[in-house]
Amino acid sequence: MLSFHWSIDREIDSSDHSDEVPAYPLWVCEAADDAGEVVALMGACDFGRDGEPWDASSAEYRAEVEEALRADVVESYRAAALRIVSEWEDARGDATQVVRASMVQMLDELRDVIRAAEDARA
Repeated sequence: MLSFHWSIDREIDSSDHSDEVPAYPLWVCEAADDAGEVVALMGACDFGRDGEPWDASSAEYRAEVEEALRADVVESYRAAALRIVSEWEDARGDATQVVRASMVQMLDELRDVIRAAEDARA
């Protein structure tokens, strides 16, 4: 399951796209997996002056950002699964013990990727 963590974006503020003075902070959202590893992020999220991700008026935009990150994670898991399957297909004709061990490892990774993708969609 993914968790989302919001913080002030230290890389950019509103002065990058607005002449409003003084500049106000923008936000970054990090998507983390069950182990706490950041697997995707989106910065420069603009909730407006004095706006915060957890404000009731920000709920729709916050949900859009989190859904976009969720979709990015699922797509990256899909790409990883395709890579693993491709490597397995390339290796399956060789019957050596090394290749067999590699195939088992790749299938274990594929299982983990599929579980993570299913969790992300939940």
